[in-house]
Amino acid sequence: MKRVALWLFLLAWLGVTQAISYTVQVVAFSDEPRARRVQSELASQGYPAYLIAVPTAQGQVYRIRVGAFANRAAAALFAQTMPSVEGSTPSPALAEGGVPPGLIPLAPALLGQYDLTTTLVQVFPWSTTGVPQQDSSTPPEGETTDASAAVPSSEEQTEATPETTAQPSDETSSEETTTNNVDTNNTNSDTTNEPSQTDSEEGEASTNSPEETEVVAQTEQTQEAQQTQSLVAIRTQPRDASQQAHYRVGELEFDAWKAAPVEDGEIVRVRSLSVWPEDWQSISEVERNQYRETVLANVAGDLDLTSQQVEPFVFELENQAPFVVLVERFNPETETAQRLRAIGQPRPNEENLGLGSDGPSSFFGESISIPLPAADTVFEPSSSSEAPNELVGDGWQASGDGDYINLLVDDKEWRTANGRPLWAMGDLLISLFENQVLIYQFQEP
Repeated sequence: MKRVALWLFLLAWLGVTQAISYTVQVVAFSDEPRARRVQSELASQGYPAYLIAVPTAQGQVYRIRVGAFANRAAAALFAQTMPSVEGSTPSPALAEGGVPPGLIPLAPALLGQYDLTTTLVQVFPWSTTGVPQQDSSTPPEGETTDASAAVPSSEEQTEATPETTAQPSDETSSEETTTNNVDTNNTNSDTTNEPSQTDSEEGEASTNSPEETEVVAQTEQTQEAQQTQSLVAIRTQPRDASQQAHYRVGELEFDAWKAAPVEDGEIVRVRSLSVWPEDWQSISEVERNQYRETVLANVAGDLDLTSQQVEPFVFELENQAPFVVLVERFNPETETAQRLRAIGQPRPNEENLGLGSDGPSSFFGESISIPLPAADTVFEPSSSSEAPNELVGDGWQASGDGDYINLLVDDKEWRTANGRPLWAMGDLLISLFENQVLIYQFQEP
């Protein structure tokens, strides 16, 4: 029992003292004066360098390390950027033994790294209380919002055409058109929007150029979002619209074509549901078909339809598992979802079966009206985005320093992450590094 109690104590102690798990291993020497000289040189360049002594069979070894990072991805990228030191190449390492207390007050976690040429990134307000949204809207003349009436019977399936199916409301269609015109679809944007934050003096100048005016306008949007919203959503999606987007809202992450908060903190979202299992490439066709039958039967039951009625709504795209597109109301607290009576309509005669950056161009059943992020976007990084002189987050300030981000907290300033800082809010910062968008979160040690 004593031994068990001791192990539990040690595990708890390690969990407390090693909250930051990664660092950058720079170089090691058996000569302590030499090691301290290199440490001092690195510190003078802005690196938060420290030294630890490690006993070995050959004697004491002095390891020089830099920084503290909340995940390996942040440490690996930082190490990649550092030059070699005394012939040694820096590399990410576990911070065994911990990092000296007070070395740095915040540590970066690299949440995402996206290529601008293939991915679109959008940041927009996300209300924690939610704004009531219509789950259905009045359909165009001659169409129906009743799911059982909109979905053809088994006998009608072969005769159904795009012209006879239920379409989204006029409001939804116009929103989708707007989004599609924005070179949309995906995670790291290639658009020409300028950053949403800039120097306050620039914002007040009366002689701003058109580019500066756009930066100021986005700054005002971001400030308004900070005042009225407690959270923002970061949406990333492939530009070719072949896949749904990834949403990050605080600690919540999910995939969807589009999503919006509603009352009581719930979310209405349009999302894909694969009709094959994740390991579909390694199983037989018989097993795939069995799994497909089970999924479609489950969907049909939720929508009060038959499996035969649901079958025509399966999207079959090359090199992908087939899927259906459903609409659901999701509760993040209970992690439960209620499917609404709507299902995406493939368009056989259209490119990509009618899929756009926000999902299918039409639905059978209820006409779903979900706001699109393009309308409320406060920041959309591009290769031409201008970097503000300084960005302000929750208790910290960030500025650029070549390939690095300098973070200032109280009177302490150090190189903490990578890229050219473009946008910040709360504990989040977005930077641009070699045509890649980096999303950082700063955490307490």
